[in-house]
Amino acid sequence: MPLLPASLTRIYSQAFYCTALTGDLYLGTNGAAVTFYEGSHFDNTKFRSITLGDGVTALPWDCFRFNNRLGRVKMSDAVTSISSEVFRECTALTNVVPLMKHEWYATRLVSLTLDSVPAYGSESFRNCTAVREVWINGDVPTSFGSNAFQGWGVGQSRLHLPNDSAAWRAWAAANGTPWQNLTTAQRETYWNRWGDGRRPIGRTASGFVANQWAIGWTPPGNGTMVILR
Repeated sequence: MPLLPASLTRIYSQAFYCTALTGDLYLGTNGAAVTFYEGSHFDNTKFRSITLGDGVTALPWDCFRFNNRLGRVKMSDAVTSISSEVFRECTALTNVVPLMKHEWYATRLVSLTLDSVPAYGSESFRNCTAVREVWINGDVPTSFGSNAFQGWGVGQSRLHLPNDSAAWRAWAAANGTPWQNLTTAQRETYWNRWGDGRRPIGRTASGFVANQWAIGWTPPGNGTMVILR
């Protein structure tokens, strides 16, 4: 039985601020638009999973913050905006997949998969320190808030950029250091962490995800951004 009625279309600030609220949450799965007012709607809840249907188009600030039991999120490609600190400190979050596209990504163990979203708020993925691979197929985000990836260690992950995207190539050139300009020590650090023989383009120096390795790949299509741990 769903935790909340399918007819729910308005959710106000801190409406479900409750550490005892557990189970599986479904929102907007019947297609009816869900409107969020202000933020912190499900702060400190203990959901195991969250499913967001076509009725949800934006995730407001602090929406699911501090849910340390949340392991899986499914969202439709109707989501076009992820605001500040939406999944901040969701330390158990290992699997986020789109409802409609590329369900095969759900078979990847310990993964975070998102449809390409044009705008992210500040601290959206703060302290997701276990992320190891970031796969992108889609346009360069038009907006990434400050500290969207705050807390990520230097060189902890590889940012896979689509080979056929001039926009991403331009972004990498403007925000990174080419492989040939890195020091010997920096290159050795990379090879010690990844021994698969895939040489990166370089390392990002700025932009929405700084101090990570940039590497090219050929995506399968349909504008999906995948973050793998």
